[in-house]
Amino acid sequence: MRGLRTTGVIINFIEDNSGDNSTFKPVVSFETQDHISVTATSWYGTEEAASFFHKGEKVDILYLPLKPQTILIVGYDTGGLLMQFFFFFLPALCILLLHFYNS
Repeated sequence: MRGLRTTGVIINFIEDNSGDNSTFKPVVSFETQDHISVTATSWYGTEEAASFFHKGEKVDILYLPLKPQTILIVGYDTGGLLMQFFFFFLPALCILLLHFYNS
């Protein structure tokens, strides 16, 4: 399934204390292609989100048509995916490859 792109507005931030540090996840309000109003929370949070975004700021988002509460903020959530890839997955893959190469 492909995400649809639209513009939303940052309306709040939700603090997440589940990790070692508090992170903040942006809450976005937007209207779907079917003119349904949706409020959704970004899956990705950072310590700096509240200083990176401001309440009332317009942001480009992608949402799933059948589950519009599932969103990605373009350039923010997608950057988080890349960061996780380069800092977690890629080094783990390199370690595994070195292990098998040296065996």
